[in-house]
Amino acid sequence: MILADVLEHLADPWETLRQVRRVLAPGGTVVASIPNVRHWQVVRDLLEGRWDYAEAGILDRTHRWFFTRRSLARLFEETGFTVGTWQEVVLSGCEVPLAVVSALAACGLAVETLAAEGRVYQYLVAAYPRGMGGSQRPQEAN
Repeated sequence: MILADVLEHLADPWETLRQVRRVLAPGGTVVASIPNVRHWQVVRDLLEGRWDYAEAGILDRTHRWFFTRRSLARLFEETGFTVGTWQEVVLSGCEVPLAVVSALAACGLAVETLAAEGRVYQYLVAAYPRGMGGSQRPQEAN
């Protein structure tokens, strides 16, 4: 089932994924794309006091939910899925300055993954249901 730029718009993406899990064919996979609110442009604007919604993009006016890699992994985990594949859509020229990472670390913030995750505009994931009578993990192409 393809959920391309869908989950962030729903009233309850947790319940939707639970329902999808119930009706997914054996061996089925959910493929989803979700914007990354930890993208450097969003973090930078927030640090500068801006949170401006737009017609499209990460801060699309119609988004009801915002996800980071960690919260997205938790969403799938809590709804009975395992993410088998992560792909990242990266925008060039949007790197987190190392001086910012260092300064935030000096303030005691956990920023070990900020530089890498701050480059990611959107995550593309393939997830399969856990515990449905054997391995539901999709076969990888050779």
